[in-house]
Amino acid sequence: MKFRFELRCIADDQEEVHPVASLEREGVAPETLGLTLVEGRAILKTIQEVMIEKPLAHYVESQRRCPDCGAPRPIRGHHQVNLRTAFGNCTVDRPLLVGIDAGFVRARGQQGHFEVITGKSILAFKRDDPEDAPTADARCFAFVQTFDDKPKRRLFELLKSEGMQDNQQVTFLSDGGGDVRNLPLYLNPQAEHLIDWFHITVRLTVMLQAAKGLEETIREGEEQYPLRQPVLETLERIKWYLWHGNVFQALKHIDDLEQDLDVAAFEGAAERPRKLLKAVEEFHSYVDNNRDFIPNYGERFRQGEAISTAFVESTVNQVISKRMVKRQQMQWSQRGAHLLLQCRTRVLNEELEDVFRGWYPQFRTQGARPPPCEADAPGF
Repeated sequence: MKFRFELRCIADDQEEVHPVASLEREGVAPETLGLTLVEGRAILKTIQEVMIEKPLAHYVESQRRCPDCGAPRPIRGHHQVNLRTAFGNCTVDRPLLVGIDAGFVRARGQQGHFEVITGKSILAFKRDDPEDAPTADARCFAFVQTFDDKPKRRLFELLKSEGMQDNQQVTFLSDGGGDVRNLPLYLNPQAEHLIDWFHITVRLTVMLQAAKGLEETIREGEEQYPLRQPVLETLERIKWYLWHGNVFQALKHIDDLEQDLDVAAFEGAAERPRKLLKAVEEFHSYVDNNRDFIPNYGERFRQGEAISTAFVESTVNQVISKRMVKRQQMQWSQRGAHLLLQCRTRVLNEELEDVFRGWYPQFRTQGARPPPCEADAPGF
């Protein structure tokens, strides 16, 4: 005989069902009648956690916007809240942070390369606290988007396994690419989608280095005008405006820079102004397409919030580069690469053994180690 306990939460005409416990009884004996003390405490603690988490989440959401101007307020808490209750201590998690990046794998035959999406989800952490390093709660994922029929579903299931609730605050950081940027859309109504600062500043750094090679002056007709120094100063101003989330002023200065470089490319015979003009035009499109996802990075940095997908770079190296790109001459089909990525991510997440146990219930018991190999014995 099986007993299943569920808790139903009804709010705003929506009902959510939360599983509490599942018990099984065989036969009738005095010690199996009713709930044991351990079972009762566990059930009450689970109910307490749900009844604390839901009202708190509803309250936090009601305070997310300023009552005067309606602007969203920055998240200033990056820690776990521990509550002592009569049924045990309850912990309210921090916001969930998901970084998404992309890499390219050599395709089989003469098909060039295809894109692989990878990323990592962690509980939001504070940079200056070494004890909050994203190690224990980090989980990675990867897939070939052109092969996977339901990439958004795969990401959604991963976040659900992390404990994501329907109204939980989730921050997605990406490089701004179209495929990567659109992937997390509609996964969570409370999600925040941001372009990470790393990919913005990399583009600006490349343009700054190119601007240092420009001629110091440019001749227009019979007059000479400075070129190198004004371009460098304009690029620094663009970087400053983007750092503070002022996309309007940044785009305005990018327009002015394009006009100056256009004149320099037309008047001069040097190739550097033309190359820099092309890079600035591409950067203009990049910023304009992602203008709704560029926050005030300076404010987020001062509050200890994540502004970069640097924590995902290690995942790209572990999942893609180390196995498929760096010093590897293998060519991959999309299906083969996708299946290998699933194995690789489950190994990194320490889930491969559980997957095997689900397929083969007679697999070794959890925690047991395989028997030692003869080659490991002394004398070999």
